[in-house]
Amino acid sequence: MPSLVRTACLLSAACLAATTVVAVPTAKEAAQFGRIIGGTKVSSDTQFPFISHLEITSGNELIDCGCSLLSDEWFLTAGHCVTDVNTGIVHPAASLGFTVGTLSADISSQYKGSKIVVHPNFNVETLENDIALVKVTKQVSFSSTVQPVKILTSSIKSGDQATAIGWGSTNGVDTTQQASTLEAVNVTVSSDPRQCITLGGTFSNSNGPQVCTADNPSKDTCQGDSGGPLVVSTSDGSYAQIGVTSYGYSPSNTASCGAADGIAFYTHVSYYLPFITNTTGLDAGNITVGDNSTGSSSSSPTNTSTSGGSVTASALGLSAGLVLFTLACL
Repeated sequence: MPSLVRTACLLSAACLAATTVVAVPTAKEAAQFGRIIGGTKVSSDTQFPFISHLEITSGNELIDCGCSLLSDEWFLTAGHCVTDVNTGIVHPAASLGFTVGTLSADISSQYKGSKIVVHPNFNVETLENDIALVKVTKQVSFSSTVQPVKILTSSIKSGDQATAIGWGSTNGVDTTQQASTLEAVNVTVSSDPRQCITLGGTFSNSNGPQVCTADNPSKDTCQGDSGGPLVVSTSDGSYAQIGVTSYGYSPSNTASCGAADGIAFYTHVSYYLPFITNTTGLDAGNITVGDNSTGSSSSSPTNTSTSGGSVTASALGLSAGLVLFTLACL
């Protein structure tokens, strides 16, 4: 993985600014961070009844992702989960299989995709707007272990505690060691633009398009379960979703996942509420919880696929390479 190289501050103690040069990974490399590292096994199948395991058949390859149940017809996941990041082609909807109501990733899929809608501005190079909705062929039956998630619309503060959920690897280097039982890990939200360095090179705070988590040594998301939910607990003891696992990396390359300086990014779900409601026809009042709405994303749904389409990599930012940031001299 690329390393982080900080230039020396050549001025005196009165120095006001320095330049940091960051070599960020490619989208393909960064998107490998989607498995839970340093988490604990979930013991109750009613704790996160909205979690779903997504398996995509692509030729002879099986791709694992996470997702969340949004309604009895729609699932929420990452755009890069349903798109070939090398070609920009959206996987055929029929190649997607969903499993709900179980802690195991070894159960055969119960629901098949019928339509995929990727955000119209999803960028396969920078993973900006990394969000997608999938409609299934038949209605999902609700039970104590199968319930739709609520989207949190309240503001997110730096230092907030959140929980990432997935079928995780127990090893940050050998990502073939994948647990078959659902795991959860607690992480800390950051809004520091000096720390949260995105592939696109832009980050203001975690109330924008992305939620950033950092300062979580030995606790991280890693390979194989992108698209899964990042949630926070609510006053009634349930959980509300704030993010979709998108990507992450370690600037120092001290470990593939779970490094002390690991940075993880999640698509901020409520920011994309207009896209979600316009695509699904769901009423925002029925799928949200919180004291305000942060939704401000473009809401026109395109990149709809039932048999495979494509996503254009727009020039919204840089992919791999050197990204320059001007930081305060600390």
